[in-house]
Amino acid sequence: MKGGKQRDYTRLIPLLLLGVGAMGSLTTQAAQSVKMADSLPTTVSIRVNLALECKAIPNSGEQICVVATPSEFNAVDDVVFYRRSADQYLSLLRAEHGDVAVIWLHGFSTGGKYTIVCHAEEGHPSFVIYTTNNFLTPSKEITPVAVISDYFIASLDSLNDGGMAEVTFLNDFGCDNPQTSNCTGQINIFEQH
Repeated sequence: MKGGKQRDYTRLIPLLLLGVGAMGSLTTQAAQSVKMADSLPTTVSIRVNLALECKAIPNSGEQICVVATPSEFNAVDDVVFYRRSADQYLSLLRAEHGDVAVIWLHGFSTGGKYTIVCHAEEGHPSFVIYTTNNFLTPSKEITPVAVISDYFIASLDSLNDGGMAEVTFLNDFGCDNPQTSNCTGQINIFEQH
């Protein structure tokens, strides 16, 4: 050193060792934190037991099955539709989010040409009718062929493959025999508004 005093760093060695030790400890803690975080599962798998309700499609050997799952934000359940093959394999068709209407698979036309899904809001059912072939196509956006949503229709009792439905009315409007209780009548699903 030029004409100067030489510094004594020996007193700083314990402080340096203490600092290096602390840094090593922090590094080890950080590594442990990463190892712990890496060991936590990124996906949590749970087994859920939900009732699977299936209805046989007439003349086909297959079924459409429905699972209702509790809706997180709405008062009614979400509904998931599956196709069940003759070999008992399930494949996902579609899901509908419950909002204010209760949704269920009502059934099929007598020969299986049509699939009927019901939506009931405040006790008033709407029967949404699809061709079964379209309903069984999972990747296809489906459009109903008819909707029966008449305040005076209490139930859809049967539907034939020609589009004629037997319905029960809430009152004697449209009845074949107005003097009977549970007044029934026939309607053409393609002539509904």
